[in-house]
Amino acid sequence: EQMKRLAPYEKIRNNIVFTTPRLSKKEALECNLNADYLINFTDPNLSAIYAKTYDYIACKKPILVIPGDIKQLDRLITENGLGFVLLNETEIRNFIQQPKEVLNVKEMNDFFTRKHQAGELVKILLV
Repeated sequence: EQMKRLAPYEKIRNNIVFTTPRLSKKEALECNLNADYLINFTDPNLSAIYAKTYDYIACKKPILVIPGDIKQLDRLITENGLGFVLLNETEIRNFIQQPKEVLNVKEMNDFFTRKHQAGELVKILLV
């Protein structure tokens, strides 16, 4: 099922993106921690923040959203400096040829820790 969803990216995937069969959670985490970027393939017709997005945030690695939903997920990534949204083949090609750096990934990812979010909730509750 997942490979069907990646079919439109076949040319790119075969040359640049490394995919694996289904892995255990521990193995997947190890792969994510060793990656330069984490790719969040999306459905442009569906606006959603996928559960793996939060796993990616916890890895403190830049996230590439491909192709982007121009809604919730794109906003989460761009407004918080967590990575990049690549909307089409040209943007993907340009990014691969000249990758960009996310300067504040670690700091922004710290914003999403349970400890920090609990502190934010306390502020709201004490108002």
